[in-house]
Amino acid sequence: MVKIEKLKNVALIVTLFLLLITSAFSYITFQNMEQRAEDTMVDTVPMTTSVERLFTSVVQQEAAVHGYLATGDTEHLKDYDEEKQNIFSILEDLETYEEEYPNLYYMIEERAKPKISQLQRYYETQTAYMKIGFVDEAQGMIEQTKRVLDDIRSLNDEMVQMVEVVMDASWDDLQDASSIARSIILTNAVVALGIVGVFVYFYRIGRQNQKLRKMTNTDRLTGVYNRRYFDWYIHEKWDELSGKEPLSIVLFDIDNYKEFNDTFGHQKGDDCLKHVAKKLTLQMQGSQEGILARYGGEEFIAVLPKYDKESAMQFAERSRLAIEGMKIVHDTSETSPFVTISSGVSSVIPSEEKSIRTFLYQADSALYDAKERGKNREEYQKY
Repeated sequence: MVKIEKLKNVALIVTLFLLLITSAFSYITFQNMEQRAEDTMVDTVPMTTSVERLFTSVVQQEAAVHGYLATGDTEHLKDYDEEKQNIFSILEDLETYEEEYPNLYYMIEERAKPKISQLQRYYETQTAYMKIGFVDEAQGMIEQTKRVLDDIRSLNDEMVQMVEVVMDASWDDLQDASSIARSIILTNAVVALGIVGVFVYFYRIGRQNQKLRKMTNTDRLTGVYNRRYFDWYIHEKWDELSGKEPLSIVLFDIDNYKEFNDTFGHQKGDDCLKHVAKKLTLQMQGSQEGILARYGGEEFIAVLPKYDKESAMQFAERSRLAIEGMKIVHDTSETSPFVTISSGVSSVIPSEEKSIRTFLYQADSALYDAKERGKNREEYQKY
């Protein structure tokens, strides 16, 4: 009998030991998968930044060419050449992801680079026409360049979506690892480790999920929501308010930001973005449901559910005055001795017949009007 009891005790100890080993092994496996998923998400941050910078440089290059066509001032050509160098430098950076992300590499090599090269040829032809006095011929090519730029804009959206797919896959891997580890650990922990082991596990999972969720949805520089979260949020609100109540957006752009960066350096430029984001966030406190997101480069966008034209324009004006009131010195601004913003506003009652893409285009067009009419102002375009 004593011998049997000893065997029972040994069997119990061995069982508990095996359960403990199994739990530890599953936890270590989960940690490794978790780390790989997090590393992948961290690696995509500079890739996302490069994709956003690529289109920003293309747009700034277009602005330089249009400035030259409109004024004939060769100073714009310096900006054009600088952005051209930036574009090809960014393309070289993106090409380094060939092995890790072959689909992105293919899109850059086979689709983006030919379009960008085509755009460069158009710009070279336009500037050449201007230099020999053929102004009408140069102006006549604007529509051609706009069509190519729209193609590049669509490609940029596809590349952003491709990066988001990588991040989503990493998130799914983490959730799969979490699900498998949870099943094993919960089963074994009840027997081997008890309530303490379960508590520690869930605490870690919750903390890690919160960390990854914040990383996925937040712009790392400014702390506001990023473009990824904005895209999700505006679709949610579009469906929620469809046929019922208005939805407004305000697209902000820091005036003469490139000159600010060139004068004070990138660190001051980043600080400027942070201050502007913080001040705009304060203006959002009156909107219970709205969000502020970084739209790209020096652009921010506010989504304002249940705001009509009048209330959205009032919000844009308050925000403009708040930014100007910070009195961030900007000696090289052609608009003001301080940092200012321009904004484009649009409002709509969502419906199935209307599209978010057109809605965003209206706000972008309104922002363009604000820039053309002197900056440091807000303009509105109706859907």
